Amino acid sequence: MQQAFLDGIVSGGWVELNDKGWIDKALFFSWFKKCVKYSKASKDDPVLLLLDGHSSHTKNLDVINYGRENGVILSCFPPHCTHRLQALDVALMKPLSAYYDDEVRKWLRTYPGRVVTFQQITSLFSAAYLRAATITTTING
Repeated sequence: MQQAFLDGIVSGGWVELNDKGWIDKALFFSWFKKCVKYSKASKDDPVLLLLDGHSSHTKNLDVINYGRENGVILSCFPPHCTHRLQALDVALMKPLSAYYDDEVRKWLRTYPGRVVTFQQITSLFSAAYLRAATITTTING
C-alpha cells in the first residue's frame, strides 16, 4: 500500500488491495461492513442488497451472518442476467467508464511521454466518479 494511492480520493473513500488484483471473500466482507454502516441498515429498518453470483458474495458465511445480524437482505441476480437487470451497469458504469477515459486522456496530454500508473488511478477515478455519480444519473438508472 502506497500513500500515493490515496491522493485525490473522494471524501469518505478508501483503498484496499489484494495481491492477486481480484476481489476475494475477505476484501468483499471488508467492503460489506462499510456498506452496512453507510446504509444505516438495521433489523427494524432493513435494506436490500442485490448481488451478482460471484462466490466472494454468495459463498461467504461472514457476509451472510453479518447481513442477518444487521438487517441486510441479500438477494442474487440469476446467472448471466446482470447486464439486463442491473440498472447501474448502464446508468452509472457506462458514463463512469467514459469519464475515466476522458480523465486519462487529459492526464496524458498534461504529462506527455509518461504513462498512467497505480499512483494516478485514485485521483483519475475520483474525478470521473464525481462527474458520473449524479442525482440525474441515479434517477435515470
